[in-house]
This record gives sequence, structure tokens and C-alpha cells, in this order.
Amino acid sequence: MLHWPDEADHKLWPFAMDHAVYLWNHLPREDTKQAPIELMGGAKIDHHQWFKRLHVWGSPVYVLDPRLQDGKKIPKWDVRARRGMYVGVSPTHSSLVSRVLNLQTGYVSPQYHVVIDDLFTTVPNADQGGLFDVAEFDATTWQSLVETGYEKHLDEEGLASGSRHDRRKRPTLANEWLNPVEKRARKSRRAAREARLRQRIAEERRHRAARNRHVTFEVPEGGNIDAEDKPASAPPNPPSHDDLNDDDSDGEPAIHSDDEQSVVEGHEAEDEDPGEESESEGAAAPSLPTSRVRKKNPKYFGDDFANVAELGKKKIRHSALDRQFFANLKWAEAINTIKGDNFGRMWRAACEPYHDHDTGLQDDLHPMILAAKANSEDNPNWNEAMNGPLRQGYWKAAEDEIEALKKKESWDVVDRTEGMNVLPSTWAFKCKRYPDGSVRKLKARFCVRGDRQIQDVDFHETWAPVVNWNTVRLMLILSQVLGLSTKQVDYTTAFLHAPIEEEVYVAMPRGFSEPNKVLKLKRCLYGLKQSPRNFFQFLQSNLEDIGFEPQTEVDPCLFISKNCICLVYVDDTLFFSPEQKYIDEAIAKLREKGMELEEEASVAGFLGVHIERNEETGAITLTQKGLIKRIVDALGVQKTSPTPAHVDPLAIDAEGDLPDGLYNYASVVGMLLYLSGHSRPDICFAVSQVARFIHGNRRSHEVAIERIGQYLKGTMDKGLILTPREDFDIDCYVDADFAGLWNVEEHTNPESVRSRAGYAICICGCPIIWKSQLMRPIAASTMEAEYNALALSMRDVLPLQELFKTIGHAVGIGKEFCTQFSTTIHEDNQGAQKLACMEPGHHTPRSKSFWVRSHWFRQYLKPTRTKVVYIKTNLQKADILTKGLTKDKFLRCRKLLCGW
Repeated sequence: MLHWPDEADHKLWPFAMDHAVYLWNHLPREDTKQAPIELMGGAKIDHHQWFKRLHVWGSPVYVLDPRLQDGKKIPKWDVRARRGMYVGVSPTHSSLVSRVLNLQTGYVSPQYHVVIDDLFTTVPNADQGGLFDVAEFDATTWQSLVETGYEKHLDEEGLASGSRHDRRKRPTLANEWLNPVEKRARKSRRAAREARLRQRIAEERRHRAARNRHVTFEVPEGGNIDAEDKPASAPPNPPSHDDLNDDDSDGEPAIHSDDEQSVVEGHEAEDEDPGEESESEGAAAPSLPTSRVRKKNPKYFGDDFANVAELGKKKIRHSALDRQFFANLKWAEAINTIKGDNFGRMWRAACEPYHDHDTGLQDDLHPMILAAKANSEDNPNWNEAMNGPLRQGYWKAAEDEIEALKKKESWDVVDRTEGMNVLPSTWAFKCKRYPDGSVRKLKARFCVRGDRQIQDVDFHETWAPVVNWNTVRLMLILSQVLGLSTKQVDYTTAFLHAPIEEEVYVAMPRGFSEPNKVLKLKRCLYGLKQSPRNFFQFLQSNLEDIGFEPQTEVDPCLFISKNCICLVYVDDTLFFSPEQKYIDEAIAKLREKGMELEEEASVAGFLGVHIERNEETGAITLTQKGLIKRIVDALGVQKTSPTPAHVDPLAIDAEGDLPDGLYNYASVVGMLLYLSGHSRPDICFAVSQVARFIHGNRRSHEVAIERIGQYLKGTMDKGLILTPREDFDIDCYVDADFAGLWNVEEHTNPESVRSRAGYAICICGCPIIWKSQLMRPIAASTMEAEYNALALSMRDVLPLQELFKTIGHAVGIGKEFCTQFSTTIHEDNQGAQKLACMEPGHHTPRSKSFWVRSHWFRQYLKPTRTKVVYIKTNLQKADILTKGLTKDKFLRCRKLLCGW
């Protein structure tokens, strides 16, 4: 326990004694060479195999998550293993099963799927009084992590300084591992050795001919010839060594002398390659070469050497090699290192030696690098930003960031002292793009590692609101109908405007650091958990000082003054006013308050959504071409599809084919959710289906998400067209699909009886809110499913009515109209429509069961001038949100909802 003092506990002594007894019983005695367990049982055990199963008692153990052990999947950011302590071998299982102590609960149990760190490399022990310091990561450490047992390391210095016989113990490298100078040196040595061998063979032939001068040879014709008439200089058989006729010389003539050009720099010339036998040693007199194939000595040419030249060929399956390689990896150290935050160190240690800087080619790439490296094109780290094609722009952005921080007096530089809780710092780079994907701005942010903050020490409250997109769409529609002026404002280094109350220390920024100095913050920096909240409170205070009032009852980020409306989304602000001068006055007052901001053109893009106005038709088009392109590129689709979803619902498909995994399913779903919720209601139903299977998805789910990508590829330049009418009435279209999964799911699955609700809420004929989701309550009939969907939609209708009234007063809509405007709920099920129109307190016998859950909204119908009317199915806009439609029906509904 000296290696891991933090977890040392005297209560573990019984387990230690039990493990010591286990070792005593299984270790062979010096006198008998047998273990006590062998003497008692009479059966001999393989000591070598048993020794390989032993582990260090008290070493850290990493136990795989039980869900992963069962073959299931877990969320991407969940911990995949928990740390425990090895306290011996399970007494009731095989010796391969470990007994593990759970450090959180104190429970000891046998575990199967474990990785044991016998060297204590994954637990820091230097600060707690351990025996060893925590090792720094370097190339040697990386090599030890991926050690498999196939490698064999030789002391080249010792062999080079040893005898000629010792140097021949080294394996002969194949020619592809040699540079041109070494190849020429090898060919020169082999040519000289071959010449000496031929000369010795010729001399032996002459001596043999002299001894047998009077011996005659028989020929087939029956004649005799003298031995001296046989040509003494007949060419001998070629030497048996396969490398004597090596042709890999780059077309250069053979060199028969060991000159300076044929010797590797720093080494003396040798007469033979390592591993090759010299002709001067061995037998006293040379003998004629034989045609028999010489078998290589396995001592020097065994399976231990991976790059030995001219080894015998044998068939090996790649799958077997892969399994053996990954099975022998030291996964505990390898995985722990890969989870580190410095990818550059892994690259330099594992892949840099195989990179040709002249040609730009990579000869080898470790497979774990592919898993550790994520797509960071628009969010590079420091090394990527400073070595990429935009390095000058990123460096200029970093300098501007530091200058801005110093100008605002964001910190004081103080000496580092003991007891300081110094938070690490980092750089965050961002390439902002227009909706079409082109570069808009390069930004650099000096950030703080907020994940190292301690609650109630470095921060307290963190929650900060953002504006609802329903409010944004409503203001866009009203600005078009009423001709309001608009302007977008972006605050320069927004979080720096807000002061910080806590005492926070941060490490110096990379590229601008000073030795033994730290920063004591005076203002909020990006990365601190309290920064968004502090900035919002600071901005709210300034807006209130210049005459704006927060409308916390409808939207906490909606501020209204006498002549202007302000929407706040973190550091992005939208202003709306009947006249431009009122917006300019508000911006000027904010500048007087000391806020640095940049004025942009009228609202043309907000949070990645491109907003295009058509003054002739009065239409507003919301598109997200850049995001659609990213989705299509991620999926790699080539074809197009007329509809985003199949007519049949998407089932769980538990027994289906496993996914291909060529892309990040969860990441694509996240992008699709953002797209469908802001500008593409036509894919809302399809995205809702695939979003259910982020965990445990199958190949059928990948096919479904790829179909969405094919549909988006054919409609990349399309979006949501808002063409406002003159009236300001609210229309809500509600639909439901009763137990739509019954025919595709197993009937024993509760999901098979759930119904799907879909509704779209419009103002001035333009959709403001749309939703498609499975309802939690189980409906017993179509009417009940439609009625539940109607109750669900009213949860969004009632707040929207209050929001419209609040904004209507501010933009000049008459008070008389605001008190008289009506809301119409369009329902295509007559049973649900009649039930909704009943007086509060009345119900039918079949609707009594869901009285409390669904009848609540009827008390709000008359007071809010809301009515429920019947609509034909072919005019129901929400039909596209509940089920997969055929091409003709889909195009018709898309025209009604999206305007194209």
C-alpha cells in the first residue's frame, strides 16, 4: 500500500492475509520444486502460466461498466469504467477472476471484465508520500504502453563494441529498412565476400585436380578423359546465401572497396552484415557449396524479430494478428493516456517518426490515434491554430485578445504562492462562418478551465437564461408586417464587462507567460462557470438603467422600453423599433455605460440561421445551408430522396444488424435537432424518430438517418418561408397518430402502444412553434389520442398568447385588437373536437378516465377567446409531424407548412 497511500486501510488486512496464503499454497518450494497445492492434490500445475495470472495486491483495477459488459451502449460522455482495488483472487471462481474492492461503497465482489494496473501508473502518489514520482509522458512511456510482446530490444551499443561473433547475433535487416548509403555498403561487402569465396573454391578445385591427375571420368559415349583436361576454372554453383545476388542497388555499380561513401556515418566498415556468418570462421578448409537449402538458425532468425530479411513464408490471417495485438496491449495505461488532453504528445511519440516531411507522406499511423483525434476544423487547439493555413489570423486574434484583456484591467499579475488554487488556462479558437460555410471571422479566447473550480469556493450560482426562439420568430414576423427597423449587436469580449466577486487565480496564457507568475482575476473570463450569469446580470442592470424593463413573466431575455424592444442571447442582441433613431439612442447609451460593442447590419443572420427578406412579396426566408452541408458531409450520402422518412414507423429493431459506425450517430442527430427546430419543420417527424435511438442504434436506424441526409442534399437551399397575413390571429393545427408503433414493435414492449402528437402554432399564417413527440399517456382510442395531443398543444398556445399581448402593446398594436384577437385550434377528429367544446365539468362516459389529466385546458377557452374547430385531413398542416407520408401527401403538407 506504499504505492497507493490514499486508499490504505487497516481493515483490508484479512484480504491481504488471504492473498498471502493463496501465494504460499501455489508457489513451488525450493526443496521439492512443487507447490503445496500440488502435493495435496497430486496434480501438477503449469507454474509459468500460473505466474502470468498473478497481480500485485492493492493495485488499482478498472472495472468495465455493467451495461457495456452486457453488450449495451452508454451515453458518449459517461464514464466507461470505475476504479477499484485488487484484493486477491476470487475463492469461488477461476484464478482468472479477480476480487475487487469498490472504493465508493466498500463492497468486495468478483469481477470479470477488468484491467489491472500492476505498476500503479494510473494513481498519483508523489504528493501523498508514495515511493515513486509521477512519470512525465514521453516517447518511452508511449512505447511501454503499447508493448505487446512481439518486440525485442537489443543493446546496439554493447553489440557494436563486442566481438565480431557478438555482432553477428543481431538480426539481418531487410533492404527496405536501409538508406542508399547503407545499401551500397552492404552490396560492397557482399561482392567482396563473394569474390573471396569464388577464389577459395577455385583454389580447392585446383588442389583436388592435382591429387586426382591420373583418375579418369566416364562419359556416356564410353570414352575416357583425363582429369587434367577438365576445366579447372569452371564456374562453381552460386553461393547458398540468398542475399549474394541482391539487386537493390538503385542502379549504381558495385563498389569493391570500403570507401567513405559506403560506410554509415559514425561507424567503422565491417566485412559482414549483422547476423551473416563470415566465411573465415567455421571449417578450416572451404568446401564446395551445395544446392541444399540451408535452414536458418532459429536462435538468430526466430519469430521474435519482425523485420528479419528472407524469412520463410507462412500464411497468417490478418484478423488473428489484430486480435493477438489488441489482446496483448496494456490497456490500462494506453487508454488512460489516450484520454489525456494533449494529442500532440501522442502524435510525436507514435507517428512523428514515420512522417516524411519532404513528401508529406505518412508511412504508419497508430490505430488509436484515429480514435483520439476528433474533427476540429472550426475549433482548433493551440498547435493546430498556430501551424495551420490560418495561423496568421489566429495569432492576430490572440494578440487582440490579450490587448483587450489588459485594456479592461481584467487581472493583476501576482507571484505564485503556496495555498493558491490556481486554475489552468487554455486558448479557445473559433472560425465563425456564414450560413453558406464561408469564413466570417477568426476569434481567439483566453479561457479558464472551469472544470477545476470548486463550488462555494470559486463560484456560487451559474444559471443564465437565453431568449426563446419562439420570441425571435414572432419579432421577425411583426417586424415584416409593421415595417420595424432592426439591428444586431455583438459585444466585444462580452464576459469581461462583468466584475467578479470571488477570489480566482489563473495560470498565465500560453505564448504570453511569465515565470512564477499567476493572474488574479478582476473580471470574468470565458470558461468560468459564473461568467454567463454575471454578464447577463451586468447587461440587465445596464438595460434597466437606460429605460428597458425585463418581461420575466413571458421571456426573461425580452426587454421592452418606450420606443424599443431588445432580445438577448448571451452576447448577441437584437433591437427592434419603429424608427432607427431609437435603436441608435439605445446603443449610444450602452456605450456611455462603458460597454464595447460592434454594430452589424440589420438582422441577416442569427445563431447560424440566415434571414433573407423579400421586400416585393413581404416574405422572410430562414435557411441554414452551412449546417445542412455539414450534415451531408458527415453522412457521406450521394443520392437524394423525395421524402425524409419512410411510410412505416422506425422500430427499435433489437435483433437487427449492428451499425456500420462510419460516422458519429449522436453528433449528426444533434445537428439535425438544431436544424429541425429552427428552420426545417418538414424533417421534424423524421428527426424525432432517429433521435430515440442515440443509444443502442442499429443499421436500420443508420439507414433512416441517411435518408434524412439524402432528402436534405436535394433541398439544401430550402428553408422556412414566412409570408405574414394582415391579421394577427393565432392558429394551432393539432394531429395525432394512435398507437402508430403497434404493427412494427413487439407487443410486449410498452413503446408499441404509445401515440405520437404533432402540432404547429402559427401567427399571421406563419409557423412559430412546431413539435413532434411520442406522448407519455397511453390512449385507449383515436379520440383519446387526439384529445391528449390537443391538451399538449395548449401548453404552448397559452404562453404564446401572453407573449403576443406583451409585445403587441410595445410595437403599437391597438389595445382594442389585443383584447379581441382570437385563437383557433384546428382538429381533424370530430370526437375530440366535440369533447373539447363541452362546458367545463361536462364529459362523456368514455372520457371520464382522463378527466384530470386532459380536461384542464377547457377552462381557458372562453376567457382567452379560443375555439376548437374541425378541419379536413387534407388541409391539416400537422399531418406531416405525426407520420411518414407518401410523396404526394408530403409535398402537399410541406407546401402548407413551409411555404414551398
